[in-house]
Amino acid sequence: MSQIITFRKALTISQLLIGFLIAFHILIVSLTLFEIDFFMKYTWGGEITSSNEFIKLEMVSILASSFCFLLILIRQRAKSKVWLIISRIGLSLFFLMFLLNTLGNILAASIFEKSLALVTILIAVLLLRIILEPVRKR
Repeated sequence: MSQIITFRKALTISQLLIGFLIAFHILIVSLTLFEIDFFMKYTWGGEITSSNEFIKLEMVSILASSFCFLLILIRQRAKSKVWLIISRIGLSLFFLMFLLNTLGNILAASIFEKSLALVTILIAVLLLRIILEPVRKR
C-alpha cells in the first residue's frame, strides 16, 4: 500500500509548522509588549480586553506548542517502549486539541482566525499520521 505522506515527512512538516506557530506567538507577544495590540482584536475570538490577559493566553499557547514539539521529538527518537507510549498518548491529546482549535477557528468571527483553521487542521492530520505509525522494534 502506498502512503500519501511518509512518517519522516509527517515528522518534519509538523516540526516546521509547530516551530512557525511558536515563532508566530512569540511575535504577537513581542508586539503586544510594545503596545501594538493589533492582534488582540483578531485572535482569541476578540474577547480579550487587556494586554495582560492576552499575554497570559499567548504564553500558554507558546508552552503548549513547545510541549507538542518536544513530544514529536520524543516520538521521533525514542528507543524505549515507555517513551513511545508516552509520546503517543501526549500527541493524541494534542491531536484532539488541534481538532477543537480548528473547529473554534472555523466558527470565529474574523477572517484572520478562520484562515488559521487551515494550519491547525493540517497539524492535526500530521499528528494523526505520526500517532498511527506502528512502533517498530529497534
